[in-house]
This record gives sequence, C-alpha cells and structure tokens, in this order.
Amino acid sequence: MLLLLSPRALQTLRGYVVARRAVLYRGVVCAYDVELSAMLSVPLVGPLPPLAASVGTKSVSKRIFAAADVSVFPSIFDLFDPSMQIWRSSQM
Repeated sequence: MLLLLSPRALQTLRGYVVARRAVLYRGVVCAYDVELSAMLSVPLVGPLPPLAASVGTKSVSKRIFAAADVSVFPSIFDLFDPSMQIWRSSQM
C-alpha cells in the first residue's frame, strides 16, 4: 500500500518496466496488487483470494494431488493433534 502512496517509487518502477516485459507474480492477490498492476500497466498473475484461501495449506494441496492420483513424496498431513502425528508416523 505504501508503494501506491509514493509517486517517486512508482516513477522508479515505471522506469524499470518501460520497454521490458514485466509481470507481477503474487501468492495471494489483493486490491492493492490490482491497483499497482493497473498503474504500471503490467499483467498480474496469481490466484483470486477465495481460491488461494481454499488451497493455501499443505494438507489441502496433498488431498488435491491424491484425488487426482498424482504421486507425491510420502508425508504426513491432516494432523489435528499431537497424538495423530505418532499414529500417522507408524502407518508410513
């Protein structure tokens, strides 16, 4: 947000992206990222906030890969208390 309030910083960024192919990559897109992207005239790449929140944990990602039958490195996920960690470790 502070970047949007600084004309000097925006001018510096514009100098970097002028005549270059530039893209903003974000893990979670917020309104400020959208506004910055529009001010700099560069595309914004990243998931929408509701989508990022729904797949933002390792456990959810592992479940998605398992449902798609994608092989993943053996690991423990969906732990809700410490006793589950011991039980799940013994199942590996």
